[in-house]
Amino acid sequence: MLLSLTACAVTPSSSGIENNATPPEATASPSPAPVFPTYPEESADITDLSEYTIVYPSYYDEYRMGEVFLLKDTIKKVTGAELDIISDGEEEREHEIIFASSKRQNGVEESISMFQSGLDYVIGALNGNIILGGNNFYADMRAVYDFVNNYLGYNDIDNIYSEPESAVEGVNLHIYEKPLLTLMASNYSVSPFTEQYTIRDMHDAHFNITSIFANWYSREQLRDFIKWCARYEIFVILLGFNDITLYTDCPIIWGHVIKDEPYVKDYIALSQNCEEYTEKYSQYGWKPWVNYMGWPQYWPMLNETETLFDTVPVVSFDRYFEGKLLQETDELLMIFEYARDIAERKDQELWSYIHSYEIKYKNLNTSKLFRYGAYVSLCFGAKGILYFQYGDASPNLEGMFNYLYHYMSCLIDPNGNKLEAWYDAKKTNEELLKLAEVYLQYKNVGAATLNINDSNVSAYLENPYPYTNEYISEFSDPEGEAHSYLFSFFEKTDSSGKALMLVNLDDLDDLPYEQSEAKCAKIKFNGENVKFYRNGELQDVNRDSDGYYLTEMGNGYCWFITFE
Repeated sequence: MLLSLTACAVTPSSSGIENNATPPEATASPSPAPVFPTYPEESADITDLSEYTIVYPSYYDEYRMGEVFLLKDTIKKVTGAELDIISDGEEEREHEIIFASSKRQNGVEESISMFQSGLDYVIGALNGNIILGGNNFYADMRAVYDFVNNYLGYNDIDNIYSEPESAVEGVNLHIYEKPLLTLMASNYSVSPFTEQYTIRDMHDAHFNITSIFANWYSREQLRDFIKWCARYEIFVILLGFNDITLYTDCPIIWGHVIKDEPYVKDYIALSQNCEEYTEKYSQYGWKPWVNYMGWPQYWPMLNETETLFDTVPVVSFDRYFEGKLLQETDELLMIFEYARDIAERKDQELWSYIHSYEIKYKNLNTSKLFRYGAYVSLCFGAKGILYFQYGDASPNLEGMFNYLYHYMSCLIDPNGNKLEAWYDAKKTNEELLKLAEVYLQYKNVGAATLNINDSNVSAYLENPYPYTNEYISEFSDPEGEAHSYLFSFFEKTDSSGKALMLVNLDDLDDLPYEQSEAKCAKIKFNGENVKFYRNGELQDVNRDSDGYYLTEMGNGYCWFITFE
């Protein structure tokens, strides 16, 4: 069955080509990277470390001296040398291992002054010394763990020694790069993370931001938690203001939750609260975060009073569907439309939560569920994919939400052990980050649906994109079957091309993603140099003699297609 993709929100019909669509404005070019000084090639041999003295910053307190002693102890275990440790106020020694945030002259001060992130650090050999760190404790700490793990061969978490992977040669600058997408491991109702490996595992699954109930953490637990997050480049949004003085100098604090899922009656006061927060805490680089409800009765009001978003940096909402979008009973995609339009007008990022709880209890197919939720969000230009939630529920909830404690089952269990869903999230996140390299070159301009029945109000679009035929002229279902699809349309920010995101909207079945039966769909583009991306990677898609691309579609499949 050969179908013409249409702009109709409910049932397909033919539509003509419109040529008056306004292309999006090109985004501003990023600031150029700083040009760092060059340094002479110098090396240091770890077998000669007995000749060195460790120099630490005099501002370090007892807690921050922990990394100094870790370095000293590891050097002794690896080389047998027991090094002296002195503060930066003491007399210089011939050869020193200098913590870079100290006052000791190290020769790379100019580079450190050019660091744009508090996570940037240096590991290098210069002027007979070894330099570790950056312009704050957290940069020093990151350099120490890098040095201990990779230059001395000691895995401090698993307590394993191995052959070092790196040698101290030259001056190596480790510059933090902001991830292309925000991938949040939300942990509101989770007991405090008390083991460092849990943060390492979060990082290994490619999450780059997390949220926590700060008031459930003791002062000591919170201090450790933010340090481990800094080590693994995971930013933190805190719910609660306990022990703020612990982290005013920490570079990975994104900000605080001002309100999650506010009611309409709270909107005006909430906006004022965000203004007050910004006035008080913006000096630390912190931002106020409000996450709105993903229900249709709220978004028309938010659309009419969009000044509420003047006081927050992102447009964020949650609405959880369990891979059965076509069985929903309200206008889910319409909510995405509202959120996308506000984010575009405010020049803000759109963040959207996806479903990652009660997985085992409801036997959810996470190999498809995470990808499904993420790609629906991307179809509306999202740059933040937020998982609710990463960890399993806390015993603190047992009295109030007993069913949550017993049946939450998220990506890890209450003991921090990885569940099957953790591995599915890792695969999905890897795919999203690969795709982002291409996806972020384009700006979303609209979406349309195909083969949607009148009863599927969840797939209703209030303003479907009216210029679909500028992208494709024909699309045929696999073997004449009427599957439901979401098509999202993009224009390149430099106006040199177009892109299309294609999501199979059929409710997810129980087959693992890798075992889904792929059937051939046919699609014809109004353009050339067509490239197909699935699983985050460029795919080889054939074109027949009539100009149709033979595209594999299956349950849970999502494609991103670019052309000129």
